[in-house]
Order: sequence, then structure tokens, then C-alpha cells
Amino acid sequence: MSNSPRVVAPDPNDAAHLWHITTPEVTIDADYRASTRGLDIDAVGFVHLARGDQLCHVVTTFFADCDEVRLWTVPATTPGITHEDVVLDPATGRVDTFPHLYTALIPDMIVGSCSWHRGGAHWNWPGQGPEKTPSSFFDSFS
Repeated sequence: MSNSPRVVAPDPNDAAHLWHITTPEVTIDADYRASTRGLDIDAVGFVHLARGDQLCHVVTTFFADCDEVRLWTVPATTPGITHEDVVLDPATGRVDTFPHLYTALIPDMIVGSCSWHRGGAHWNWPGQGPEKTPSSFFDSFS
């Protein structure tokens, strides 16, 4: 991670950042080659990222068995990363597209991180309780 990591809580309206979701025990000390849980970039071809408005879907779908995840914050425009490296690919069975990083994620790309804890049956927006979680956050998952 960069020399001065900071907490960057996601915002569903933040177009300036993308997030990579991982489990809390995962660290990044060199080129990070994981794509998603249990699969690496060599098998999948890319590192999964998400926009702020996609985080609830991703966590609910792919981390349903977890009580905590770690969000790594990556600027949507990162020096050294080209438009060819970050591609908005269509998701299977959805009309939405998801950002995929077609190169390894390196520590200097990450500008911040935060933990995200499940609050009972729902995920509370990072850094806030359920009373401050945007209602749209739960719309598809209640």
C-alpha cells in the first residue's frame, strides 16, 4: 500500500474511486495477483474491482459467508494504469458492467482501505451504522 495509507470509506456516488474487496487476513506487500476469492489473475485474467454503487451486490453475492471484508481503494484514474488496463466488462446475467483490472494490483495503486462489517442480516455502510446506510443500499437485497 502507499506510504501513507488512510481510511477511505466508500460512497455509492463516488466516481473517482474503485474498490477491490478481499477478506481481512489478505495483505498486499508486492504485486497482488488474486482476482477474487480463491482465484488468481492467471486463472481469471483480471483483478475484480467494483464501483461504489456495486459494493453491496458484490459483498452480498460473493462474501455472504463473511462477517467482515476489507475494501482497498484505487483511484479510477491511476498513474501508470491505462484505459486498456481497466475495462468495464458486462456481467453474466446482468445489464450492468463491472470494472476489471487487466494487470496486477500493486501497493502504490491503493490509496486507502477500510474494514466493512456485517450488521446482523445486512452490511452496514463502512464507517456508519445501519441508521446512516443509504436506503438504496438495501433495495435489491432486503
